[in-house]
Amino acid sequence: MLKVMLPSTLAHPLFFPKNLIFVPIEESKQSFRPLDPLFYYELMEKTGNFDTYPWNEREKFVPKLVHLWNERLQVLSQMYHERQKGTERLMIESIALFFMMIFWSNGRPVCLNQWELALKDCSLTPVNVVERLTFIVNRPFLYHSFIQLQELFQEQQKQLAKALALNKKKSLSVEN
Repeated sequence: MLKVMLPSTLAHPLFFPKNLIFVPIEESKQSFRPLDPLFYYELMEKTGNFDTYPWNEREKFVPKLVHLWNERLQVLSQMYHERQKGTERLMIESIALFFMMIFWSNGRPVCLNQWELALKDCSLTPVNVVERLTFIVNRPFLYHSFIQLQELFQEQQKQLAKALALNKKKSLSVEN
């Protein structure tokens, strides 16, 4: 375990109630673990233990985030449908996944400190993302927040797919 002081860029009480984080040192850099702890790669960036970061390879890593979201989506859908208690941890993880998805889609590490301003510099975002995400962050455990988060994930996936397709088309036309 590595003790890491929480970087100011990740300071947000929803995700980190304390300023000291214990980060497991990974034997293999091949496994994907963005939630153990939350924002693992952003924390590891501050230690300098990695050469490659997910936001630099969005085509490879964002689909992995989507996979993790889809796992949580199934469980949360059932829990909300059955009005079960205990959605808190899954919703916090899901919101964290969305922050990773939106920042990584834009080739940037997550910035939670004044994220509203940081998102204004991002070109790939859903419509009214700041307002919608503010609602979710302020009321993270409501059913409506879950529904809104679900819609934001879908819209961000479309934004990224469109950008990747355009980049591919541009690179093909440059080669010819």
